[in-house]
Amino acid sequence: MTRGLVALLLLMTNTVAAYASDWTISIGTGVAYSQSERLVIKMNDGEDILLGDVSFDTKPFQSPPYYLIKIGRFMQESDMGFEFEFIHHKVYADLDSDPHPQVTRLEVTDGYNLVYFNFIDQIAPKWIARLGVGGVIVHPDVIIDGKRTHGGYDLSGYSAQVAIEREMFASEHVAFSVEAKLTYSDASVAISQGSFDLKNKALHLVAQAKF
Repeated sequence: MTRGLVALLLLMTNTVAAYASDWTISIGTGVAYSQSERLVIKMNDGEDILLGDVSFDTKPFQSPPYYLIKIGRFMQESDMGFEFEFIHHKVYADLDSDPHPQVTRLEVTDGYNLVYFNFIDQIAPKWIARLGVGGVIVHPDVIIDGKRTHGGYDLSGYSAQVAIEREMFASEHVAFSVEAKLTYSDASVAISQGSFDLKNKALHLVAQAKF
């Protein structure tokens, strides 16, 4: 999966880079609201653990914080362009609402990272629409039966997004904007006792600076 994603990104980059003009860099932070999901933890030994319909929190300003970085270009004499985007997204499972005796922590907070190649279109003055496809890089923190998995970073799924950005203020060198985006992601999270699929449907509200 990793080689295929890298090859796709390189192909798309080489296709549009020759037609692009100035680079821009955006840095932002914000909040995300994740839809609840049904979770099944597939255990290597023993029966699978069914957590049912689990709610998730983002805790965007708790370390490590929620943030995003974009690097992009518009094509010469065009309202269209492309971007690379990284979102440090996080999910904290709310186990208090539906406790399970075996699972005491289920978090992907270092994080549930989203990496996109975006196509962008300035649909009106100060308005930018984007459509992105990419992958999910997970870093889980899970405790089952008292045993903790605090794993490394794994490219383990796919993601897509649609977004709309509104530029609020711009000078010659910097612009500030707000953005709303919808993301859909699906990742397989490996833990020491097994694995689980973690789908995530989220609404993101972001404020950012663009240079």
